[in-house]
Amino acid sequence: MSHESPGPALTTPPQHLDYSLTGANATFAVERGLAEADWYQCPVPRATMRQLLERPVSTS
Repeated sequence: MSHESPGPALTTPPQHLDYSLTGANATFAVERGLAEADWYQCPVPRATMRQLLERPVSTS
């Protein structure tokens, strides 16, 4: 049974993380499939969904 480390661990965080849309990591994120995703859209029309989510009016 081996107890060797699987690889070097990250000991310090990167100096600067660029979260901008045009930054150095933007292209990398698109290539890896982490950006420009197709988001799920509910098949129920928005107006119908609003009606379904309304609370009934209390008559008491």
